[in-house]
Amino acid sequence: MKLSEKEWEPFFISSLFKDPKRGKRIVSSNHIEGDTPLVSSAGDNNGVTAFIGNREKVRIYENCLSIANGGSSAGKCFYEPFEFIASDHITHCKNEKLTANQYLAIASVITPKLTEKYSFCREITDLRISREKIMSIVPLCLNKNKKIFMKTIYDYKEQ
Repeated sequence: MKLSEKEWEPFFISSLFKDPKRGKRIVSSNHIEGDTPLVSSAGDNNGVTAFIGNREKVRIYENCLSIANGGSSAGKCFYEPFEFIASDHITHCKNEKLTANQYLAIASVITPKLTEKYSFCREITDLRISREKIMSIVPLCLNKNKKIFMKTIYDYKEQ
């Protein structure tokens, strides 16, 4: 059976990521030379805008999604498999149970949903992200109580 023949249903992004968190503000005049990627609201290169060496008063993440909160890249979502410093222009979303392929699949669904809705003048806030829904295959992602079933979400391959 093909993915297009499966039943799809909306579910909250917050049901996958319990504690989405913004990065911290770090102005360019405070950047220390280094080699850790700084992820901000850029629409390409996984949102990487610089490489810095700051280690204090910053938020460092890895193996998660980053979602650009505003600007012309608002809603862009990237899988970040590497360690990075998060600026306050992105929201970090992590779930220890997700695989790289699952993160990539989820990012590919989040980006078109959020980029059509958010912009420079309408930024993504913590409240707004908690209310956002994306579409997923029902039998693979929900158990009979309509709770997320993490073991198989997005692992389906077309036959």
